[in-house]
Amino acid sequence: EGMYTIITDEEKSKVDTSMFSGLPGTDPLDQVYNFLRKKGCSHEAAIGILANAHQESGGDSSKYQVGGPGRGILQWEGGRFNRLMEFADQQGKGWTDLECQLEFLWLELNTKDMNERMKGGSGFGSNLAKHNITGHPQGFEGFKSTTDAEYATALFEGAFERASIPMMQNRYGAIPELDQRFKEKSKVNKINGLLEWIANQESGKSSNSILRQIGRASCRER
Repeated sequence: EGMYTIITDEEKSKVDTSMFSGLPGTDPLDQVYNFLRKKGCSHEAAIGILANAHQESGGDSSKYQVGGPGRGILQWEGGRFNRLMEFADQQGKGWTDLECQLEFLWLELNTKDMNERMKGGSGFGSNLAKHNITGHPQGFEGFKSTTDAEYATALFEGAFERASIPMMQNRYGAIPELDQRFKEKSKVNKINGLLEWIANQESGKSSNSILRQIGRASCRER
């Protein structure tokens, strides 16, 4: 059981199946990023998970490991993959369904077992030491709020993936492109959110009128 992520019956019961409502985004990595941010992960924590997914599967939720047992976007195997299939079946979905895999990921991340792994406690420190890091004293909550994408990448690999040959250069190497892509996306989302808020406040005015107001406000600030 040591290589598994232990999920208690109480933790399973906390899964909110009403969250299965579709994934917004233009491609799988976009959908993963949106999912993680909505769940409360910092930009850097989301990038850390994405860098691992990039190495494990290239973002393909139907990926089969070549010559090995890994399956899915994060390459679950053995007992963990069996639990993913069981979880998918309970939701009336196939195991290749990306949203189902992400909800299962979130279930695993919120276990006491994973929290201890991310702290580096209970004998799990060696998995992190191979990446020259220590666990976060706040466990998973600390991971969620980290502002260091490289640390997030290493912590997620050591606590969650635990690959025998992690090829960290590939995981770290994916960070700059992912970081740039989703930083730009975050800026666009903030602008769209601002426009939506203003539109709600100024529902009786045209969008051009609203944009002129923003422009005049920007000029006044300068």
